[in-house]
Amino acid sequence: MSFSTHIFLLLVLVNVCRAGWFFGPSAAEECIETGVVAARDGDLKGIQSCLDVGWNVNAKNKNGWTALHNAASDGKVDAIAALIKAGADVNAKNKDGKTALDLATEYKQTDAIQLLSTALKDAQATPLSKFLKSISFEKYFDYLVNCDYTTISDLKEASSADLKECGVSPKARKGIIKGLKSYKDEL
Repeated sequence: MSFSTHIFLLLVLVNVCRAGWFFGPSAAEECIETGVVAARDGDLKGIQSCLDVGWNVNAKNKNGWTALHNAASDGKVDAIAALIKAGADVNAKNKDGKTALDLATEYKQTDAIQLLSTALKDAQATPLSKFLKSISFEKYFDYLVNCDYTTISDLKEASSADLKECGVSPKARKGIIKGLKSYKDEL
């Protein structure tokens, strides 16, 4: 073979490799599109298969949509729940600046709206609200915030009498104080 033939074959080989014909995209990269399709179709097995190979659940397709955007626009609540559990960002925006909740609302997917609203609320929860929820006294969150107890550290300084002034019932005061004694920072 001539030198120019070698160069030609080398260039062909380089371009074939660049095109992914030999080494192709990884399974996780493939799932950027297939995971989005699985979410749109409500295919929980497809979503799990992508998660199993290390797929980034927040990866965006060429249109800037995540799998959560697709599941939300089609009202696939089981897929939405699976994606959120896997760490999907409920605040992620597509190229048009829309979140999954925006799309669910636009397409009138009422069950998806409810699920995403709850997930958004949970994502915005403060350590204090998570603590109160963990001891089943979340309904007292607003009472405590109105009395300037906005952190767990603030609340640890409060006495039963202080909590009474905030409108917290005797049972709740006792439960909150007991819960604070066994509180772990992991919440």
